[in-house]
Amino acid sequence: MGLAQIRMVLFHCLAVMLARQGAAAGHSPASESALFGKVIQGIEYKADARVERSHYDPFLPMKPGDVLTRTLVQQAIQKLYEMGEFSYIGVEASPEGDAARVQFRLLFNYYFNEFKISGDVDLGGRSAWEVIPLPVGERFTPEKLEEARQAVLKYMHDRGYFLAEVQAQTRRDERERQVDTVFEVSPGALATIRSVGVRGVPSAEGSTILGKLKVEKGKAYNRERVRRRLGNLKQYFLERGFLGATATIASEEFQAAENAVALEIEVSSFGEIRVTVEGFKIPKPQLRRLIPILSGGGVDEELLQEGTRNLLEHVESLGYPEADVSVIEGRDKNGVRTIQYKIEPGRKVTVADVLFRGNRAFTEEQLLAAIQIQPARFLQKSVYSVQKLDADQEALRSLYQAAGYLDARIIALPEPVKGVEQLKITFEIQEGLLAQTREVKFSGNRHLASGFLQTKIPLKQHGPYSPHLAEQARQALLAAYNDAGFLQPRVTYNVSEPDSRNTYLVEFRTEEGPQSLVDDIIVLGNRHTRASVIQKRIRFKENEPVSLGKMLQTQQGLYNTGLFDRVRVSPQNPESTAPYQDVVVRLEETRQLVFGYGLGYQETEGARGTLELSHLNIFGTGRRADVRIRGSRLEQGLVLNMQQPQILPLAVDSYFTFSARKDREISFDAKRLNLSYQFGHPLNTHSWALLRYNFRRVQVQNLKIEESALEREDLPRNLSTLSLIYVNDTRDNFFNAEKGFFTSTDLGVTTRLLGGQNDFVSLFTQTSYFKRLRGPLLLAASLRFGAAHPFGGDQGLPISERFFAGGGSSLRGFATDRAGPLDPTTNQPTGGNALLIGNLEIKIPLLRFIQLAGFFDSGNVFSNLSDIRFADFSHTLGLGLRVKTPFGPIRIDYGFNLNLPARLRGVEGFGRRQLFVTVGAPF
Repeated sequence: MGLAQIRMVLFHCLAVMLARQGAAAGHSPASESALFGKVIQGIEYKADARVERSHYDPFLPMKPGDVLTRTLVQQAIQKLYEMGEFSYIGVEASPEGDAARVQFRLLFNYYFNEFKISGDVDLGGRSAWEVIPLPVGERFTPEKLEEARQAVLKYMHDRGYFLAEVQAQTRRDERERQVDTVFEVSPGALATIRSVGVRGVPSAEGSTILGKLKVEKGKAYNRERVRRRLGNLKQYFLERGFLGATATIASEEFQAAENAVALEIEVSSFGEIRVTVEGFKIPKPQLRRLIPILSGGGVDEELLQEGTRNLLEHVESLGYPEADVSVIEGRDKNGVRTIQYKIEPGRKVTVADVLFRGNRAFTEEQLLAAIQIQPARFLQKSVYSVQKLDADQEALRSLYQAAGYLDARIIALPEPVKGVEQLKITFEIQEGLLAQTREVKFSGNRHLASGFLQTKIPLKQHGPYSPHLAEQARQALLAAYNDAGFLQPRVTYNVSEPDSRNTYLVEFRTEEGPQSLVDDIIVLGNRHTRASVIQKRIRFKENEPVSLGKMLQTQQGLYNTGLFDRVRVSPQNPESTAPYQDVVVRLEETRQLVFGYGLGYQETEGARGTLELSHLNIFGTGRRADVRIRGSRLEQGLVLNMQQPQILPLAVDSYFTFSARKDREISFDAKRLNLSYQFGHPLNTHSWALLRYNFRRVQVQNLKIEESALEREDLPRNLSTLSLIYVNDTRDNFFNAEKGFFTSTDLGVTTRLLGGQNDFVSLFTQTSYFKRLRGPLLLAASLRFGAAHPFGGDQGLPISERFFAGGGSSLRGFATDRAGPLDPTTNQPTGGNALLIGNLEIKIPLLRFIQLAGFFDSGNVFSNLSDIRFADFSHTLGLGLRVKTPFGPIRIDYGFNLNLPARLRGVEGFGRRQLFVTVGAPF
């Protein structure tokens, strides 16, 4: 409702009141004394839905006992309007003895909820709102409904259905005040092309362009498809050298009687342009990014000069501070327009070292991290650029000023080391006095105490002061008010002049605005998911403040279930200042059935494949079931997994797993049946704790080592294990990490007390670390430790539970699983009760998608924990290639075992040189 509408409603309300006065007394309004000036006996609300008086009476400026005046009526209507909850506000007054009774007549706002399209309409498998601009969640008005209908009609026209008819049918949900809309579409016949022409090019080119567009007379017409193909023509023009050419629909005349379109395509700026770059070699893909006209941006003087500036900055960034770039236009002997960029790079200047003098507040490492120019490192040159040096000075100045050194001065001093082509750069730092905060004051904060606000800001009394910290504090105060239900606060601050000790008084002034509490929580879009599943993840309650932080937590929690493609949590009317507001949880559920597959390769097992079928929301409970089949030459397995989210009263997820596997190991074959039940709970955004019970039945077959060294392995064996697991993952990329940690620790107890046939305790932990070094170098490191020890009278571990190592993901100087203790008769690995392995990789890019890796692996498998000695470590040095692909890196690794025992050289399965081809990261 706009201001003009308020004035009209106000006029109507006053007229109604006067008419009521006259009608009640049986006389004309003019002959009766007005009700204005009477005492208000009572106030009533008459609305199209239930009105919770406690949500309105305390905030209405009109109270029983007040004197009824025009001004008071105006103020009451204005207050109700500002609440943003009503599409109509009217007032009626009637006499009641010597007093007056006031009745507000209200119509609540309704909001657009779900849009559907019926009829023969192809939406490409997506929802209507995804392909058509529709007012989902907006306030319902007939005007917006008509705009939405026109948007659907345009969608049909764009796809060639010019005779389409669209009717809108609405259904109101009186309880939630939502409107569902169905657009009934009669598409009619698809329009055809009556005629088509191309102007702006020779006729032969016109025929070629029409062939590219795939439009011809008599064929079906689809405007959207033609527009996409016109966009694709840009690449065709670029390849032909027509760098400025663009094609558009010049005219489109629809003849309803024929249901046909006369189409005219116009090509502008059609003419060949040849661009050359001389004097400096730059790869073509990079040239297209640097020179706008090569990417079809058009041809004009401004773009030509932009290309000049980009080339100059690029060459200077490579260490040519004296570079010069000019552009020359002309025509060749055939009349073709030519544009020549001429680069004179000058001398290349490198940086040998970067030093800092006068820095006390920051270490050298902290300062180096803030600048672009770095000292030269092993296999890494550092180049000099005037622009980089200027930017580094400003970055250091900003760093100091943000920390409170407001008068800091940074002076860069380049000095030649070996002539003018190699420099040492010294940053002379004059830090100056540290500005401090003398006092922090708050004013205007009626609801949130000053002590509470102080805990929310980084600006502290006697701590550093800077404008950066003050602005951070202002933003933190806004967030604190938003979380307390104040949705439209204003926070400003005033800073005093510094005193003799260089300290500042900072005062934050707050205009809190109205506080909003949650009225109703409206959940929309959960067609299959039960309300209880959603309620568990809603972090706010009715009559609590409308907290933006809790709404964000709710949104993230619902996304994390994996049940929804779209989640939006917000007040029903974000612009409202009503003291009570409905909060809408708007959901779009994901597909319930998902099919997936995967392919992989490892040198020992060859190709492997995986098929997976998942149901993400069984019976709407949020439970998930997965069936996965995996197979290769050495392994065949079936896994059934079921997930139960958040078992009350504990906020934990649980998982039940059944699996059956058959494996061909180096020293034996094994059949495994496994049942496990696991509880998991996130500790924060990147770490989890898990408790798992595991019962497995293992049968070892085709044993290739002397059985005298082991217990009976040919009979099925039951093992029952209780494990505690911790996982922490901060990697930036699961398949090809460049920074972050991954840690996994599993502590398990296998015991007869839980129904098994063996007693032993086991620990396995793995930590991987990834970091981008200076320049293009990448570091990857991993440390793995495992130990197991029998107890309760057992003398050893079953071979199926021992540690094995060797292969493309552990010790690359051995074939798969061949490291560690060996059977003296057969030279087959027997596994061990302890494992310690370290891996180190340095990677450097060769091409955009290929990396060269140098690696060092060290460690071994040991019979017992007490046998671990560095003298028994195996050491492997090697090189590898990493080829980036959409499904993970393909790894080719060649490892050389530096200390393979002489007795094993030449033995089948052993060799100092090993080659591995694998898909996936090594650790």
